[in-house]
Amino acid sequence: MKVNDIDISQYNAIQSSVQIESSEFQSTYFWNDGALSPFFLQKKAKIKKIQLQFAVKGTDRDVIELNMSRILEKMSVPAVYQFDKIQHQFYCIAETPQIVAVSKRFKLMSATLYGYEFSDERRYEFEDEVTVTNIATAESPAVLQITSNIGLNSLTITGLTEDTITVTNIVKDSLLLIDSESGIITQDGINKYGDCDMWEFPVIKPGQNTVQLSSKCTAVLTYKPRYL
Repeated sequence: MKVNDIDISQYNAIQSSVQIESSEFQSTYFWNDGALSPFFLQKKAKIKKIQLQFAVKGTDRDVIELNMSRILEKMSVPAVYQFDKIQHQFYCIAETPQIVAVSKRFKLMSATLYGYEFSDERRYEFEDEVTVTNIATAESPAVLQITSNIGLNSLTITGLTEDTITVTNIVKDSLLLIDSESGIITQDGINKYGDCDMWEFPVIKPGQNTVQLSSKCTAVLTYKPRYL
């Protein structure tokens, strides 16, 4: 098992077991008086719950505690978890691990994690249009980088949000970044929110997504597919 690409084996620890539950759903419905049927709103997927057990070994109690402390340091903040024999990764926050069993040579710990599941980043380079087929099952935040070899009064982007995105005052050869992962919009690192007209950050939906630019540019679209 790895936490932020650090294998816990270097702390003489091993993954004992992991149980990954399906994403929870947030369901909303109304059943008005006199109505024959309820009215259901679209369900929204929420967080995954993961039950993890891992064992920490050592030659004596002090060594075990030191190894345990180093692992807890990694788990004390939100982190990317790579579980043994599971291809996808999970971005999670962990509750405080609890002791399941202890002896002179090892300590078995249990922790509950909450987060989301994703796979390796997909990357698409294009100029004015690209079609992305997303086989994942959840909406995935998109990151779009755009560079124009001419100055543009405005640039319209379609296919990443329900409504179009319009960005104005794009400087020649500058790097425009619309980053749904981080929630930022910049041009050469400078805040660009004031010149961007959009109601939501870009996402790649499950299935086919066609992204179009109103002017030809050098564009790079990336996303990490997410799963329910």
